[in-house]
Amino acid sequence: MSSVSRVKIFPLPRIQLFPHALLPLHVFEPRYRKLVADALAGDKLIGMPRYAPEADPDAARPAVSPIFGVGRIIAHTPLPDGRSNILLAGLYRARITDELPQTELYREVSCQQLADAGAAEPSAVEALRALADELAARIPEGGPALRALVREHEDATALADVLTAATVGDPAVRQSFLETLDVRLRVERIAAHLGAALRHFSDSQYN
Repeated sequence: MSSVSRVKIFPLPRIQLFPHALLPLHVFEPRYRKLVADALAGDKLIGMPRYAPEADPDAARPAVSPIFGVGRIIAHTPLPDGRSNILLAGLYRARITDELPQTELYREVSCQQLADAGAAEPSAVEALRALADELAARIPEGGPALRALVREHEDATALADVLTAATVGDPAVRQSFLETLDVRLRVERIAAHLGAALRHFSDSQYN
């Protein structure tokens, strides 16, 4: 793990940001308008923790999951009424070490960057691409985008993360993938997920 750093956070109930993946966001709340403005004036970094399952949404600062993704703003489109659209590029996983006293409209935490553990088999990239290509051929829309996506990455770690971001919908399952630091296990889990999706389409075809 790296040294502790300070990060502005943009918590949401159902959204996670994965390393290597892109996340578009529409920013409209005043606190997050201020967060984006301050991030753009500084390091451009934003953390995206998910609200913890037990969090009280009406609390002043609802609890968040301690492991989350940190990304950098790579595109920003301001709108006339003060809202904006931004695009985050996922950089790394992080673990919250402390929530800092709130001095702005938004929240900030101190966190440590989390390193991947281990490595995937050399054949993992082609195996994941083959599964993704087969899934792309069966889904009703988005197939060409999925095929293109898996060819943007030569590393199994990155490929597993972008496939998780693109194909896993359940927020709790996505969080479990985000918290999986073992690269080999992460690759095995996303391969199993893609395999299950393919079986679902096969079963649907014959029922």
